[in-house]
Parts: sequence; C-alpha cells; structure tokens
Amino acid sequence: MRAAFVLLAACASHQTPRNEKTPEAGVSIALYAQDTTAFGVVDDRRWVEVAGDSIMLANVDPGAALASLVIEPSDPALRIGTCVRERLPDPPPKSDPPIIRRIEPPRAGVRVRERPAAVVPIEPRFAPAVRCDVSGRPGRYLVRIVYVTSRLAYRAQHDVDINTGGARVTSRFAIATPYWHERADVVVYDGVPGGEHTPSEVVRGSIELDGSTAVLALPTRDAEGHVLRVYDGAVIASEDTTDPAWGKDSTGAIWVSLELKKLRLAPGPVHVHLELPGEGIRESDVSASSRKGTDDELRLPLWIDETLRGTRQRVVEYNDGAALTERVLLGVANLGDTPREVWIEEHLRTASKRKLERAWPKKPIAVGDILRSKLDAKPGRIERTGYTLEYEF
Repeated sequence: MRAAFVLLAACASHQTPRNEKTPEAGVSIALYAQDTTAFGVVDDRRWVEVAGDSIMLANVDPGAALASLVIEPSDPALRIGTCVRERLPDPPPKSDPPIIRRIEPPRAGVRVRERPAAVVPIEPRFAPAVRCDVSGRPGRYLVRIVYVTSRLAYRAQHDVDINTGGARVTSRFAIATPYWHERADVVVYDGVPGGEHTPSEVVRGSIELDGSTAVLALPTRDAEGHVLRVYDGAVIASEDTTDPAWGKDSTGAIWVSLELKKLRLAPGPVHVHLELPGEGIRESDVSASSRKGTDDELRLPLWIDETLRGTRQRVVEYNDGAALTERVLLGVANLGDTPREVWIEEHLRTASKRKLERAWPKKPIAVGDILRSKLDAKPGRIERTGYTLEYEF
C-alpha cells in the first residue's frame, strides 16, 4: 500500500485584517478497496488544549502508519514536533490443556534429545492515541490530523434479482467503526490511488463512530442483464504464449453465467436470485474473485450445466519459434431434453500478428484476445466448430 500526502504551507505578513469564519471541527473518512487491497484515509479536524511541551491526541486508529501522519495547526504560532505511539503490554500467553503422554524409559545406548518449543511471535498492540511534542503559547488550537490506516475498510455485499423484467441490483457497504463517540462523513471508493483504474466514488453518508457496524446502502437500480452459457475450456497455466503447450489442457464444464451491461460493482461478493422460464428458481453466491469482465460487461458465473459437455482439441501444425500455426476443434454435446444456446470462447496468444483461417461452419467473433462462437445445441446432438490460427511472434 502506498499513499502520498503533499503539504503546502504559505506564510504572509502585513495582511489587512478581515472577518473569516472559524473552521469547523469534524471527522471525514475516505475508504478505498481494490482486489485484496483496502485502507482508509482519516481527515480529523479537532480542537486541542496546549498547556506544556506535549499534547495527547486520542482517537487515532491503532492501525495508522505514523509515517503517513500529517498534523497541520491552523495557527502558525503552534508547531508540532515528533509524535510517538505507546505500545500496550503483551497479553498473557494462553495456557494449553495438559497433554497426557505415555512415558517409557529410554533404551540403553539411545540418547534422548529435547526439542525446543515453537515460539509464536506476538503481534504488537498500540494504544489508540499518539503523543506529540509541541511548542507554542498555551491555549486552544484547531489542528487537522490526516493519516492512512489499514484497519478501517468496508465490506460490500451486492444482491442481484433477475427475472423477465431485467435485473435489479442492491448494494450495501458495512463499516466496522472505532469507538470514538464521534460522527464522521464517510466516502466509499471503488479502486485505490495508483491502481488499475482511477478510484470512483460509490456512496457517501454520515455514520456514528460508536464501535458498532454502520451500513451505507445505494438505492436499488435497474441494469441490463441476461443469462448465457459459456464454454471456456482452456486451462491457462503459463503466461508464455510462445510456448507450443500454452493452453493445451482443457476442461469440459459449461458454465451458466449472468452478464450485466454497463454496471460496475465495488469489490465484494454477489448474491444472485434468478427466476426465469426454462431456468427455474435459483440462488447463487458469487465470490469477488470469481467475477469477470470489464466496466462495460460484468460476468458472474452461477453454476455448471450438467446437461452440457464441452470438448476441445488443439493441434500445433507448425512451429519454428518465430511463427506458429495451430488448429482448434471445439464441440458441445447436449445430454438434456432442452435446446441450448452456448457461446464458445477461445483465448488467443499474444503475438505481433494473428490470422484466422479455415473457420467452419462460420467465422468466430474477435473480442479483444478472445474468439467467440455461438452454437445451437439440440437435445441429444453434438454441435462442432473449428478454425486454424496463424501467429507471428
């Protein structure tokens, strides 16, 4: 996790006095998440009393990195020096229940060696406060405290209800709050600074920091969505696409997936309630790591269709290290009694030049680095397609 703060200070003299509104105290928190990275940025404006050469700042999250701590006094007469955080005493070690062992006398000539007990490191704990050196005349000052903490984050849960009328999406965001006896303005972002995409605001609101779990929710919104069956049988075990064996292995599972158009969901699991003709009533939970696609097309794999079976064969016909030609044969067997439309997806190698030849029964559609073919699988039948791919690396 990386976070950068830029502090700009300007100092002017002999200014004409003017009436200015006194800045208000308050707490605001920005929460960021992307994949497995999550953190919060706390912006805390508060009044402090200075009566000596140090002050104690309570309600500073124990997960805060002191390296990210920035304290800005509103009055230049107050200067903030070094800040330290007190470590709490380590908890007493847990006593394990006694283990009864059968003790046998050592055999003659056998030396018994004692093994030292494994030492489990104790994670250090810190007080939710920092002490800072100060210099300035005694009095009351407004200061701004900004820091990054890994302990403040959000957990998203999305619910999708899809029927003949389309898809309805509800999103909720749970936040475990610290026990600060304060209210805070919170903004939830999808993405992190410097990540794959620019963080976008998801929801904002005011919550009570009382040690409970606060929940922010988005209004239920409609989305364009439909169910499709996808056979993506290739097992990609290597990033070296010039390797002739790249993507050679495959599986036969055909997934029923929900595809949502132009919908971006913040990181988190998705619960899908599906009720469509020919599909029945289904409930499915999709983990955050199983989601696929982009902002324009989000795909949620729901379940494997056991009545369908995919077959995939790939044969390298030519390879000299600089160029490669391979033939791909794909098929779908329908073991059920309902006709099904199946999309077959085949991953393309990374190359300076790619060419598709001898496609049958018709040419697939290229979508980025994937070729897509549609087969109408009739009950009790096997439908096939194939083509040849030529690469220059």
